[in-house]
Amino acid sequence: MFIRRLLAASAVAVLWSSTLVASPASAALSQCNSYNGWLCTWTSTGYSGTFAVSYPSYIGDCMTMATTARSAWNRTNYYVYWWTSSNCSGGEFESWGSNVRSDLSATARSFKFTTQ
Repeated sequence: MFIRRLLAASAVAVLWSSTLVASPASAALSQCNSYNGWLCTWTSTGYSGTFAVSYPSYIGDCMTMATTARSAWNRTNYYVYWWTSSNCSGGEFESWGSNVRSDLSATARSFKFTTQ
Protein backbone atom coordinates (compact mmCIF):
# COMPACT_ATOMS: atom_id res chain seq x y z
CA MET A 1 0.00 0.00 0.00
CA PHE A 2 2.83 2.37 0.86
CA ILE A 3 4.52 1.70 -2.49
CA ARG A 4 1.27 2.44 -4.38
CA ARG A 5 0.91 5.78 -2.59
CA LEU A 6 4.54 6.61 -3.26
CA LEU A 7 4.18 5.76 -6.97
CA ALA A 8 0.94 7.75 -7.23
CA ALA A 9 2.53 10.77 -5.54
CA SER A 10 5.55 10.50 -7.84
CA ALA A 11 3.33 10.35 -10.93
CA VAL A 12 1.42 13.45 -9.81
CA ALA A 13 4.68 15.31 -9.14
CA VAL A 14 6.03 14.42 -12.59
CA LEU A 15 2.83 15.52 -14.33
CA TRP A 16 2.72 18.77 -12.35
CA SER A 17 6.36 19.64 -13.05
CA SER A 18 6.08 18.84 -16.76
CA THR A 19 3.20 21.28 -17.15
CA LEU A 20 5.23 24.10 -15.60
CA VAL A 21 8.41 23.72 -17.63
CA ALA A 22 8.32 24.70 -21.31
CA SER A 23 10.70 23.13 -23.77
CA PRO A 24 13.71 25.29 -24.69
CA ALA A 25 12.44 25.69 -28.27
CA SER A 26 8.97 26.86 -27.22
CA ALA A 27 10.48 29.24 -24.68
CA ALA A 28 12.75 30.73 -27.36
CA LEU A 29 9.89 30.95 -29.86
CA SER A 30 7.90 32.93 -27.31
CA GLN A 31 10.39 35.78 -27.87
CA CYS A 32 8.60 36.28 -31.18
CA ASN A 33 5.00 36.15 -29.89
CA SER A 34 4.58 39.92 -29.78
CA TYR A 35 6.00 40.44 -33.30
CA ASN A 36 3.05 39.46 -35.49
CA GLY A 37 3.79 40.70 -39.01
CA TRP A 38 7.57 40.61 -38.45
CA LEU A 39 10.37 38.20 -39.35
CA CYS A 40 12.09 36.77 -36.25
CA THR A 41 15.57 35.27 -36.55
CA TRP A 42 18.07 33.56 -34.27
CA THR A 43 21.80 33.14 -34.94
CA SER A 44 21.77 29.43 -34.05
CA THR A 45 19.59 26.45 -34.85
CA GLY A 46 16.74 25.54 -32.53
CA TYR A 47 15.75 29.19 -31.96
CA SER A 48 18.83 29.88 -29.87
CA GLY A 49 21.55 32.49 -29.99
CA THR A 50 21.02 36.18 -30.64
CA PHE A 51 17.39 37.13 -31.41
CA ALA A 52 16.53 39.82 -33.98
CA VAL A 53 13.40 41.05 -35.77
CA SER A 54 12.86 42.66 -39.17
CA TYR A 55 9.76 44.44 -40.41
CA PRO A 56 8.89 44.10 -44.12
CA SER A 57 9.26 47.81 -44.98
CA TYR A 58 11.16 47.45 -48.24
CA ILE A 59 9.51 44.72 -50.29
CA GLY A 60 11.88 43.49 -52.98
CA ASP A 61 15.00 45.17 -51.57
CA CYS A 62 17.93 43.12 -50.34
CA MET A 63 18.60 43.38 -46.60
CA THR A 64 22.04 42.39 -45.28
CA MET A 65 21.76 41.44 -41.61
CA ALA A 66 24.04 42.76 -38.89
CA THR A 67 24.25 39.16 -37.65
CA THR A 68 23.42 35.86 -39.33
CA ALA A 69 20.37 33.59 -39.12
CA ARG A 70 20.19 29.82 -38.65
CA SER A 71 16.56 29.58 -37.46
CA ALA A 72 13.57 31.79 -38.16
CA TRP A 73 9.86 32.38 -37.78
CA ASN A 74 8.36 34.29 -40.69
CA ARG A 75 5.24 35.94 -39.23
CA THR A 76 4.67 38.11 -42.32
CA ASN A 77 2.43 37.49 -45.32
CA TYR A 78 5.43 37.76 -47.64
CA TYR A 79 7.83 35.21 -49.03
CA VAL A 80 11.34 35.47 -47.67
CA TYR A 81 14.25 34.55 -49.89
CA TRP A 82 17.51 33.87 -48.01
CA TRP A 83 21.12 34.08 -49.22
CA THR A 84 24.29 32.77 -47.61
CA SER A 85 26.31 35.93 -48.39
CA SER A 86 25.69 39.66 -48.03
CA ASN A 87 23.98 41.68 -50.77
CA CYS A 88 21.76 38.71 -51.70
CA SER A 89 24.59 36.71 -53.23
CA GLY A 90 25.84 33.19 -52.68
CA GLY A 91 23.50 30.24 -52.23
CA GLU A 92 19.77 31.00 -52.16
CA PHE A 93 17.01 29.19 -50.29
CA GLU A 94 13.46 30.20 -49.46
CA SER A 95 10.84 30.33 -46.75
CA TRP A 96 7.27 31.67 -46.80
CA GLY A 97 4.68 33.41 -44.62
CA SER A 98 3.89 31.90 -41.21
CA ASN A 99 6.68 29.37 -41.55
CA VAL A 100 8.77 28.29 -38.58
CA ARG A 101 12.14 26.68 -39.23
CA SER A 102 14.38 25.48 -36.44
CA ASP A 103 17.18 24.95 -38.96
CA LEU A 104 17.43 26.99 -42.16
CA SER A 105 19.85 24.36 -43.55
CA ALA A 106 22.45 27.06 -44.17
CA THR A 107 23.61 30.22 -42.43
CA ALA A 108 21.80 33.21 -43.91
CA ARG A 109 23.55 36.57 -44.20
CA SER A 110 20.98 38.46 -46.28
CA PHE A 111 17.32 38.19 -47.29
CA LYS A 112 14.58 39.78 -49.34
CA PHE A 113 10.81 40.05 -48.77
CA THR A 114 8.78 39.41 -51.94
CA THR A 115 5.14 38.88 -52.83
CA GLN A 116 5.95 35.47 -54.36
